[in-house]
Amino acid sequence: MAYIADMYATHTLVGEEYDEETLILQINLTYGIGKKDDKPIRKYYVQDNKEKKFVTNLTKEEIENLK
Repeated sequence: MAYIADMYATHTLVGEEYDEETLILQINLTYGIGKKDDKPIRKYYVQDNKEKKFVTNLTKEEIENLK
């Protein structure tokens, strides 16, 4: 999470207009770690408990190899 937050912060520079068009996306490929369930791809967002997104252009995806 720290890596993608740093990438997001680096993209937003002081004194420049806020850019919501550019998607900051981190993709993690995993094998044999974490919970294995019926969802091989999980998407994570910065949002509140009612699923209202605080940031719309920051996404993290985890893809599990379910051999």
